[in-house]
Amino acid sequence: MQLKLKLSVLSVLTLCALLTSVAAIRSFALVKNQNAVQPPPVAQQYTDYAGAEYVLKEADGYVAVFSARGQALVEKTNIPVKNLRAADRALLEAGITAADRQALLELLEDIGS
Repeated sequence: MQLKLKLSVLSVLTLCALLTSVAAIRSFALVKNQNAVQPPPVAQQYTDYAGAEYVLKEADGYVAVFSARGQALVEKTNIPVKNLRAADRALLEAGITAADRQALLELLEDIGS
């Protein structure tokens, strides 16, 4: 009786290990198939060029503030782009918009931290 119980428990544990291994291998395969980092879904709120006053982009390896209307450089920050998370770099490539000065300051604070 005790041998049957031990074999049953061992079978259940083996099955769990097998399922966990398959799930892990699938997750690695999914990550490998993603060639480029895509901006997160929240990115749409930062690409409203019609209502924007400022746009954040990269300039000489640093985060820079540009005028949304004339695309003139307003200010180059001391925030290196190479130190940003991959998602923030992807957003920055497209240009992160800010509706006003307050929104710009909040974005710079978020990116800089």
